[in-house]
Amino acid sequence: MVTGLFAATLATPALAQAGRGAAGPVQTFSCSELAGRNVAGATILSSEAVAATAALPEYCRVRGRIDPKLNFEVRLPTPAAWNGKLH
Repeated sequence: MVTGLFAATLATPALAQAGRGAAGPVQTFSCSELAGRNVAGATILSSEAVAATAALPEYCRVRGRIDPKLNFEVRLPTPAAWNGKLH
């Protein structure tokens, strides 16, 4: 099982690792806690932890919707798999 915390808001890597954003503390959630939340106008429809394979490290697959009709998918690295870069 993949565990870890994901920032619900964007912050610089140094601030996110320190647990605070530009406006103060950053609220964090585990991968499974993201589903059903509303973040900056987006509704998170599902979130699931995906185990590492030979080709990819572990990650959290997040699917969401921004109304009226924009669906999206984001693959967030787990804290153990993230190299600290935003690209």
